[in-house]
Parts: sequence; C-alpha cells; structure tokens
Amino acid sequence: MTGNSPELDTTVPHSARVWNYWLGGTDNYPADQLVGDQVMAMFPDIIRLARADRAFLGRAVKYLVAGAGILPLSAARLDSDRPGTCKPRCLPHICKAAPA
Repeated sequence: MTGNSPELDTTVPHSARVWNYWLGGTDNYPADQLVGDQVMAMFPDIIRLARADRAFLGRAVKYLVAGAGILPLSAARLDSDRPGTCKPRCLPHICKAAPA
C-alpha cells in the first residue's frame, strides 16, 4: 500500500464493476467479467434488468430536477446516461450568471 490510498486488487471481483460490465462499460476487469458471466448463466435477464434499472434512475433524476424542482447538490446538467458523470453548471434561476 502506498500512503493512505488502498491498492486496487483487480483479481477480486467488485459488484460495481460487475454492474459496469453488464451495462457495457469499460471500468471492469477479468475477475468482474467472470462473475458477471456466471450470474448471466444463472439469470439471463440480468443485462436487460440492469439497463432498465439504469434507464429508470436517469428518468427519476431528471424528473426530480426538472419536474419537481428538486436540485441535486451539484446543480448538474443531466446530459448523460450516467448520473454520476453529469457536468456541473450554474442554473440560471439559482445563480445570477451562468457559465458558458
């Protein structure tokens, strides 16, 4: 281990990276893919359900921001399918000057 940062052990699968694999992402490793494939063998609908869950999350966040007027802490622009990767911006009705 270096400093206070734990080392990433890519030989041990992690549920978030398995989920990333099912969604077609690139942030996963062979151990994650192996477990993902094993789960898919037992539960073939997992990819369809993972994608449906991600789509629902996107719709829910967009509704809360746009429809219900609830702002995320970052006041993010929701132009991504991945809510965690939204680009921060200043909302015109919240801030006096919105960045370009």
